[in-house]
Amino acid sequence: DAFSSAFRIRDELRAAGATVYGHDPYFSDEHIRSLGFEPYDLAAPMPVRGAIVQAGHAAYRSIDLGAIPGLQLLIDGRNALDRATVEASGVAYLGIGR
Repeated sequence: DAFSSAFRIRDELRAAGATVYGHDPYFSDEHIRSLGFEPYDLAAPMPVRGAIVQAGHAAYRSIDLGAIPGLQLLIDGRNALDRATVEASGVAYLGIGR
């Protein structure tokens, strides 16, 4: 965990005044909180303007991005998602390294 770029992203976003949520299908909400993130519940999504995928979990390939209220931009830090699928849901896509 100590070397994950997610922590640097979290810190930079907080410094810019953002509320930073975290989600990982393999971690409990308590563990996510212990890492300094507010847990994000995909089963009951709250409005967000942007999302960053920083893990290549297969579970993220089937997310219904259109069901996340207010989502305008997805930054794919692992090139784990299909650009056409993301854009078809009405969300702008930025793939790092593409």
